[in-house]
Amino acid sequence: MWNYAQLSQIAKKCGGPVGLVAAIATSCLACGIVIGTAGTQLVQKVKKENTIKQEASEKDSEE
Repeated sequence: MWNYAQLSQIAKKCGGPVGLVAAIATSCLACGIVIGTAGTQLVQKVKKENTIKQEASEKDSEE
């Protein structure tokens, strides 16, 4: 639970309640972008490794 006095001080530093909400939204958006980028890179890496393994397996079965 938030301490109202502390919340008020934080809001004041952010330019009021609207500024505080905007700061929180911006932080969430930034985190989402970082997580999304990392997730995309991970999926691409796994897909590439899987393709390499599959091609190697197909070569072995041809021989």
